[in-house]
Amino acid sequence: MWNLGDGKCTNVFSGFTDTIHYLKIMPNGDQVCLTKDRSLIKLWSFHGQGMIKCLRFLRGHADFVVCMVFSHLGDLIVSGSSDRTIKIWNFDDGTCLKTMEGHDSCVLCLEIMHSGEHLISGSRDFTIKIWCLIRGECIKTLGQQTNFNWISLVLIVSNDEILSCSGDQLNLWNVKNEKCIQTMDVFGVNTGISNIVLICQNEFICTARKNVIQIWSMKMNGHLVNEMKGHTNFVSHLLELPHGELLSGSWDRTIKIWDTKRGCCLKTLKGHTGWTSFLLKGN
Repeated sequence: MWNLGDGKCTNVFSGFTDTIHYLKIMPNGDQVCLTKDRSLIKLWSFHGQGMIKCLRFLRGHADFVVCMVFSHLGDLIVSGSSDRTIKIWNFDDGTCLKTMEGHDSCVLCLEIMHSGEHLISGSRDFTIKIWCLIRGECIKTLGQQTNFNWISLVLIVSNDEILSCSGDQLNLWNVKNEKCIQTMDVFGVNTGISNIVLICQNEFICTARKNVIQIWSMKMNGHLVNEMKGHTNFVSHLLELPHGELLSGSWDRTIKIWDTKRGCCLKTLKGHTGWTSFLLKGN
């Protein structure tokens, strides 16, 4: 845990048996995280001076768990797997409430819409699916008649628009009419986008590619605005901060704070003994 003002570490939580893939601060202030070990999901709590506790195991997937998200209220956990299914779990007791089938290949990414009622999933089958969380049913499929690559990342722009990453393209979708309304060719072939985040009230897109962070204009059809270098290894996660600042975590074991307007690094936080896989700003 870090103080972003002075860049100092304020608390250390150790003892997790697997890489942390998702962090959340619950509405009641509890701090929880998810780790995965092949097909097994582990739910942990962490609090106080370095205290951690494994709350429960979530068992049910038949193959590797690839992605996980919490619902906005924190009462549900949603997971996607190489077994082609998406599962909805009860946070309180770890029971599987629903198993959603429909993808023809591995589920690579998940996001919950701002309304909290719908789930977006991206898959190696080249499609994006929109699901009703309450009924556990697929209500729309995007991309099935196009020639996109694997859907490796999805990002919610609004309740009407979503952004997807497919190979060397970013695609903006209108959810209501199920059409791709903008395509941005932002990289060369097979360069691999590891994370995307919207900044400055959705005016710009930040993308992480290998150890480089790039900023693209949404209004100028994917025009490259700035490029920020400083990490020495793969950038795994991006998080928007106030006042045009950006937080990045990397496999080089550091976290950096960037000024996106000037394209420069403001601080480098050092202390991790392994790679940084997920970032979360406290309340």
